Amino acid sequence: MTGQPSPSSSSYHMSIDNALRDISSVDAAPASGAATALVLSLAIECLALQLALTLGSDSPQDHGLYYTALGDRLTKWREEARQSHHDDAAAFAGVLLERSRRREAPTEDHLLHVTREMECLAEANSVLLRMAALAHAIAADAEIMFSGRGAPQARAESGVAMHLAAAALNSVTEMLTLNVHTAVRRANDFGVRMSGVAAIRVAAAETPSADAKRRLENELGEIDWDETVA
Repeated sequence: MTGQPSPSSSSYHMSIDNALRDISSVDAAPASGAATALVLSLAIECLALQLALTLGSDSPQDHGLYYTALGDRLTKWREEARQSHHDDAAAFAGVLLERSRRREAPTEDHLLHVTREMECLAEANSVLLRMAALAHAIAADAEIMFSGRGAPQARAESGVAMHLAAAALNSVTEMLTLNVHTAVRRANDFGVRMSGVAAIRVAAAETPSADAKRRLENELGEIDWDETVA
């Protein structure tokens, strides 16, 4: 998308009060996806805290190579969460823009705007899928740290990280469900199909919440087209 803010100028870098106000504003693009990226950031920092406390303990466990690798992953994950916060807002701003343009356009131009909306929606879905992958990765290391590699006195940090990652995964699933529902409606009304369905099917199978998984799979069941590539 052109004309969108860079990640360094996004609401991610605001004070928490301003960032929350931005997410709740009806006039701002950051919304549920951006909020989920912030949840992932909180999970990352909780895990980082346990790592720091583990490394600073009097008798750190002999997992030096693991700790070094985890520290590297945390640095990488921070940037991924920041980028997702920005990219989700940019992609969904495109969805909203094309919906607005379609409402204002003559009937003969509706197909053009629906086609562009589905392109932006597929882009938004790709950001959500990236967040899902990030949540899985955070949860895996949080479980390892919680189960014994991290300092015992800081187990609450990795425990919270696990729950935050699971919440982010379920949130992504709910957003994908709504996006698939929209795609089904657009396909039925205009014959325009959204790309990237195969990757969403994979994500559905990995959703931790049975209810969220069922809702997404039900929506996917309404799609009468298939894709062999994500």
